[in-house]
Amino acid sequence: PAYKSVTEQLICRRGGREPTTPDALPGTTIRVLAGSSYEETLETLARQQPGVRWSARTAGSAMPLLEGVDRGTFDCTISDSHLADFARRRHPELDVAMTLTEERPLAWAHTGRIEGLDQAMADWFASAHETGLLADLDERWFGRFGAFDYVDVARFVRRVQSRLPQYRPAFERAAAELPFDWELLAAQAYQESHWDPDAVSATGVRGLMMLTLSTARRVGIEDRNDPEQSIAGGTAYLADLYERVPDGVTGEDRIWFALAAYNVGMGHMYDARALAERLGRDKNSWDDLARTLPLLSDPRYYETLRHGYARGHEPVRYVEKVREYRALLDAQGI
Repeated sequence: PAYKSVTEQLICRRGGREPTTPDALPGTTIRVLAGSSYEETLETLARQQPGVRWSARTAGSAMPLLEGVDRGTFDCTISDSHLADFARRRHPELDVAMTLTEERPLAWAHTGRIEGLDQAMADWFASAHETGLLADLDERWFGRFGAFDYVDVARFVRRVQSRLPQYRPAFERAAAELPFDWELLAAQAYQESHWDPDAVSATGVRGLMMLTLSTARRVGIEDRNDPEQSIAGGTAYLADLYERVPDGVTGEDRIWFALAAYNVGMGHMYDARALAERLGRDKNSWDDLARTLPLLSDPRYYETLRHGYARGHEPVRYVEKVREYRALLDAQGI
């Protein structure tokens, strides 16, 4: 059974040879996965453009070849679109020169010599679809990235190398006994300040975790610009919000609720839950609350709620970006 639809894409490096049409392929150094459908695609192109040449390499996937393009070992390779999208978060200089095929289904293959394997695979995939396992895997590896933003991703990769190492031990210590990992804290801090301990906003929040003065006092922080104190204080505040999220919110939804409250305040989160319930939505689901929060800027709704107006789209965007930066850390192999 098919489990995902993808296209095949020609991936090259920014600033290098980057053919954008099939007639520009001759003269391009291309290396692809041996025995793959990518070779079949190139064979088809070569019949149309006789000068198309390539070499093949045996590997477990196209990822080593994508890394070779990034190093400049050869001009281009071919990859399935979902793998290329992932690789570009690790190597932002990779670029999609062109899409070579229509969408095609991905599926497993087997020899056919094992009796009953067809039915066993069909049953397994049916169960994986029904339980949400396939959707969870897809979300885990590919679903948390937004549209590729070269400037944002390239800057993030640089700062992972130049800024994160000095703060990583503090994030690890802060998360040691908490129900979320240090990478999530690091992703949140990047969304807050880009890991700049001297960051300050027009409203007076400052530091790595962009704490208000009242929040800093509440969590016992004296110097908001001290990275260690800021990380400890921001983590303490997030942990407190996490505990205050209603018991009906479970799993990962609980941390998304807490992050949104860090951004917009717990009072507005309670309002959004009440409004979601009024609209027939699941007040304990982050997906439903993400649809509801933007309504807090509409007077038809906020005038009926206890805490009034809020820029409700901001916490939704905030959580999306934290999740994306967390996924980018995964992509970096952190």
